[in-house]
Amino acid sequence: MLRIITARTNRQRDGQIVELHDRSESRRRWWLGAEKRIEQALALLDGQDSDLARQLRATLKEEQR
Repeated sequence: MLRIITARTNRQRDGQIVELHDRSESRRRWWLGAEKRIEQALALLDGQDSDLARQLRATLKEEQR
């Protein structure tokens, strides 16, 4: 009986570990995507010399820190 309970507990723990790993990987991919979008936005702003472009550039660079 103890072996059955232990096996069930181990499966539950392993399932929780896999779920946490999947969440972590999903968040990592989201952050990488966000960083890429910020870099693309900064590239679009290069060469533009308006107040709005300067404000956007400053805001985007602050987000990357």
